[in-house]
Amino acid sequence: RLVYLVREEERTSLREKIIHWGIQDKPCVVFQVGGGRRSGWRDWPVEHYVKLGRRLLAEYEVQLILLGGDDLCAKAAGIRASLPPTTINLAGKLSLAESAALLSLSKILVSTDTGIMHLGFAVGVDALARIHCNNPASRVGPHGYGDKHLVVQLEPPPGVAVSKDVNMSLISSKAVLLKLKQLCERNGLKRSS
Repeated sequence: RLVYLVREEERTSLREKIIHWGIQDKPCVVFQVGGGRRSGWRDWPVEHYVKLGRRLLAEYEVQLILLGGDDLCAKAAGIRASLPPTTINLAGKLSLAESAALLSLSKILVSTDTGIMHLGFAVGVDALARIHCNNPASRVGPHGYGDKHLVVQLEPPPGVAVSKDVNMSLISSKAVLLKLKQLCERNGLKRSS
């Protein structure tokens, strides 16, 4: 089990930036929007993020934040352009320490198997991990956290071998939404009226 303790001065510094970015005073849900430079096969399609984000924002009173490294700025901008204007795109804007502070102040992280997913586990935010069959949850986690984190595991279609070629688009936004709602309810997030 990983533990990362965010210092209070890191949270304070991030809170000051949050005001500048216009982040609302609502529970935050963070979407890590990619799998990293070396592992694009773990990425989920833009349209899936858009569907998930729209449903989340229609059903719950939350602040949606998009997160990712410099390499994910264009993808995050594409997702952001199709979501309500209250969605905040922080891709390429945060250091790793600032990302940890953001996650520690958030209610839920939705991520694929990335360093940010493991950082989320370590700071204690409830995480929903979309995991590729080529590197299954039994190998990458979450382990040792009880039922705190939820997983949507990609499975290859019948007759197709496990490989990097199995496309993450086979994990539907509907399947992820079902698990995300469980985390929203667990965290007592207010439903939209």
